[in-house]
Amino acid sequence: MAPDAIGKSTITQVVNTLARSDGGPARHSLEVNFALNRAGKDVRLVAMKGASSDSLLHEMSSREDFPRVAPTELDTRSWALYKRLLRQISNSQVLIIHGYYLWWVPLIALYAGAQRIPVVVMPHGALTRYDRHKSRTKKFIFNLFGGWLVNSRAHFVVASSMEKEELPDSIARQRITVVGAGAEFPRTPSRPKLRFEQPVQLVTLSRIAKKKRLDLVLEATRVLMDRGVDARLTIAGDGSSDYIASLKSLADELGLRGRAHFVGPVGGTDKSTLLESSHIFVLPSDDENFGLAFAEAAMYGIPAVVSDRVGAAGNLPEKAGARITSPNAQTIADAVMRLVRNYPDAADAMREYAREEFSWPSVAQRWIDALPSRRGWTPSHINLTPGAPRD
Repeated sequence: MAPDAIGKSTITQVVNTLARSDGGPARHSLEVNFALNRAGKDVRLVAMKGASSDSLLHEMSSREDFPRVAPTELDTRSWALYKRLLRQISNSQVLIIHGYYLWWVPLIALYAGAQRIPVVVMPHGALTRYDRHKSRTKKFIFNLFGGWLVNSRAHFVVASSMEKEELPDSIARQRITVVGAGAEFPRTPSRPKLRFEQPVQLVTLSRIAKKKRLDLVLEATRVLMDRGVDARLTIAGDGSSDYIASLKSLADELGLRGRAHFVGPVGGTDKSTLLESSHIFVLPSDDENFGLAFAEAAMYGIPAVVSDRVGAAGNLPEKAGARITSPNAQTIADAVMRLVRNYPDAADAMREYAREEFSWPSVAQRWIDALPSRRGWTPSHINLTPGAPRD
């Protein structure tokens, strides 16, 4: 990265890594960076872990809206770059942190706070009840040595109302704002027609993990086949090799060989091509503070079947999809068949809903409105004109 990549900026964002395998925080921090830059704000993004072949920058560097100053991936062996990061924070009006249970979060939050620079934390689901109950000993130690300070001083932005409700009581409610998340508009404006005599193309697109309940999606595909529906399933994403192997074994046991396809991580034109050819998006997760893949599919007008634990689908119209409490193979299959019967209307309803909820200009404005000033929780007090001095 160029030596001047870390320099003076109005807003500094910090994320743990830009690796594709990190899922939502990496991609979302980049998209927020792009969106705020398009809105005329001077924003710099820094990743605490160094570049890798898995970096999203390889995928996104060709975008027309790629920022003039490229995001920086720190070399963990270079203390000089860490010092430059601290200088950048000192010259910022606001510090945005993506992530929570990371060793560096309390340190840079404390550094910024000592200079009266407002700190905004987007925890990306790390503080939901589901996640707080995992690795409880490590999280207790984190809270003891710094988490309490972050909770008591920082402002928090979250992706959904569901996530806001689940943040711990130690975070004052008036310091939490729901900003949502955005997705890009597709290249093609309309959905392919679909009738029962055609193959129904189901798709999942996310990090492959147990909480996504892809086992239920495979079982629902089998149920649809047993009901006479020519269902096909594409599972896109990466995760534990052992878990992926277990899902492939389940697909074979269900007789889905040739019908359930594991295509690995997709991005750029490959992702667009996949979504353009898909009919129904399925995400029956046990916990999803937002669900960026749902938003991306929604922008393509793809009707969706999701669990009621997918935060992004909190306002999903019944006409555009189905939110299921405690989903199972039968209820998922029922919802798919309902959407197929009313497919053109469902696709139109989903497209309209997505444009209102997930367009990046709308999300960027929510971020700007949520940013605090040094005087407190009053966004109008902060001048976000690039190069302007801090209050």
